[in-house]
Amino acid sequence: YASAHSDCMPLVASHVQAAKPQYEQLQADLKLARELLQKRVRTVLVEGATDRRIISLAWSIFSGGGNQNIHFDDGGDNYGSANALASRSLAWIVETRHMAAKDRVRAIAIFDRDEAGLIAKNKLNENLSNLSITRSPEFKIYVHDV
Repeated sequence: YASAHSDCMPLVASHVQAAKPQYEQLQADLKLARELLQKRVRTVLVEGATDRRIISLAWSIFSGGGNQNIHFDDGGDNYGSANALASRSLAWIVETRHMAAKDRVRAIAIFDRDEAGLIAKNKLNENLSNLSITRSPEFKIYVHDV
């Protein structure tokens, strides 16, 4: 037993090391979600900086009052992608799943309708299903044409 156990350690260690960046990013995503939820800020989650600029500008023009009380989140430096959006969305949903409806904050995740966006959206739905988590009505998922 001891020999078999020690023979597995390098294999297990490599898997743990490979999962560490994903775990650390999820922790950062959960922290951001908690902060936004505490401030009760409606949030639009997008894949990247270009999406954030376009959607923020459109919101400002059509709302007639700027972007007060709404946060446009593109993942920040080095964390804007479809997969990152799926991770940030999962973090938001996990943070709000046990909140009373009156305490939830509205949010939307907007994926590009390209291969990466569709794969990431499907992976998000798969993760939610695997974790038996139901998305609250206050969180929407939308795929837009690019």
